[in-house]
Amino acid sequence: MTSEKSSFELHLEKLKGEYKVQLPQKIGAIASEWQSLLTNWQAEQLVRLHRNVHSLIGTSGTFGFSDISKTARKLEELFKPLLEHNEAHYTIDPILAHSANEIISRLFELIDATSTDSLLHTPEYSELQKQLSQPVASGTVAQDILIYYLDSEVAAPELLVQNLISYGFKSKHFCSVDLLLDAIQHKKPSLIIIDLVMPDTDLEGIFELAHNFVQIGIKVFVFSGKDDFISRLHSVRAGIHSYVTKPADIPLLVGMIRSHLNLNINRPTHILIVDDQKSVAEFYATILEQAGMKVTIETNPCEVLTIMKAYTPDLLLLDLNMPVVNGDELAAVIRQQEQYQSIPILFLSANAHPDKKTDLLEIGSDDLLSKGMAPEELVRHVKSRVDRSKILTAMMYQDSLTGLLNHAQIQLAAERVFLQSKRKKNLFTIAMIDIDKFKHVNDTYGHLNGDRVIKALAQLLQQRLRVTDYIGRFGGEEFLLIMPDINISNAENLINSLRKSFSLIEFKDQGVSFNVTFSAGIATNIDMNTFIEQIKMADEALYKAKKQGRNLVCASASQ
Repeated sequence: MTSEKSSFELHLEKLKGEYKVQLPQKIGAIASEWQSLLTNWQAEQLVRLHRNVHSLIGTSGTFGFSDISKTARKLEELFKPLLEHNEAHYTIDPILAHSANEIISRLFELIDATSTDSLLHTPEYSELQKQLSQPVASGTVAQDILIYYLDSEVAAPELLVQNLISYGFKSKHFCSVDLLLDAIQHKKPSLIIIDLVMPDTDLEGIFELAHNFVQIGIKVFVFSGKDDFISRLHSVRAGIHSYVTKPADIPLLVGMIRSHLNLNINRPTHILIVDDQKSVAEFYATILEQAGMKVTIETNPCEVLTIMKAYTPDLLLLDLNMPVVNGDELAAVIRQQEQYQSIPILFLSANAHPDKKTDLLEIGSDDLLSKGMAPEELVRHVKSRVDRSKILTAMMYQDSLTGLLNHAQIQLAAERVFLQSKRKKNLFTIAMIDIDKFKHVNDTYGHLNGDRVIKALAQLLQQRLRVTDYIGRFGGEEFLLIMPDINISNAENLINSLRKSFSLIEFKDQGVSFNVTFSAGIATNIDMNTFIEQIKMADEALYKAKKQGRNLVCASASQ
């Protein structure tokens, strides 16, 4: 890491500086309430004082003022016995009062003794900056992928290349090793597919060639007519990334390409932080955003359900101790609703006592974290909970054949985007896609080939649509696309491009080639009262496309 501070460091330092400016007021309020209690005992004021001290412990620990946090904890311990006294009149022990006064004086002294820069030079922050200074992986754009295919034959390889081009890959076929090597000198591909049968090169030479490509950072797949253990073992020893038996299943091959080239881009993890103290929430948001997450902050617990109706977060990070609604109360309200049962909830508290963790488990908490924990620990806790949740969510919510959202989940996504767009006054378009004459495909080529056609379209949609779009299998051979921030004209152009690409994909059944098309209807949210109405309009447009001869894209008549 260079001596010059990164924008991440500067932002953390700014947040810490802003918090330090508030410290005299925070500690002053504690001192004032304490002096008031000494002269005029009020049980309600003691509860408020205790809450402020507890808050100081957590927030000062969060911003790296560990000495202030530890000292404030001593003050909290002094006040705890007083909480047992609910009577109208009570005289505070003079020795306790003297000790509290000394601790409060020490808190004021510690403000000036702490540098706003010290937080950024702790081992924890150095490690965090080291981890987070790496660019966040965002996947690769499909159109930037260059694939070379080495095969001495002509017809079959050219067909494969055309299929890959239909999916959005730049692809080229070479008949000889020399031509391939010459092309690599001019432009290095992302992936090379090699047929194991080449007339001028033996099997050992092919594997050696493949290994050399792997050594210079090129992914390598091999095609083979054999499916024996020894051939596969040789490919493993050569470092080859995938061994594909011929004839290649195109949707399956595209899936492997997407996986090995990091094209299966997940949506950014969305965290909702709820904390009545905005500065603390912003601090945690900075840490998580630097780790590549999207963060929404809410300081009013009563607004959380409204936010969650617009977009469901991947994880909730709740302050346990808030003045109006406690974090555990908020979690209980959230857990009352079926659709939020599986969302991970992490609590933040100045006191992460094991007994409290056990109590929180009963309302569906995933963990209780200390506000003074190291930032990289926070990132690790959040990531691990989200990753585990996404695996379980995928099992429950994805269509088993295509990996897309299932019927129920794509409808929920449509509702969320509709509400969010209505709140932000944004435009979004949905498309209803249906494979033409799919019954004929099943009857003629069998259900296995019908499934391949469905998977091929699913792969094409995943390949060509944006990470911000939602894709779901609506039922059978029907798909629903949700495309935020796109007008009907641009959506129509996009779906037409997909339609043409899909019609070029060639399927094979026992040597017989066939092509398939789809029809689509599109509708925007303009003048729509509900997302159901919008889906209905898209469905009517789809029916119009079918009626006009299929292999068409029609926009809603009302738009």
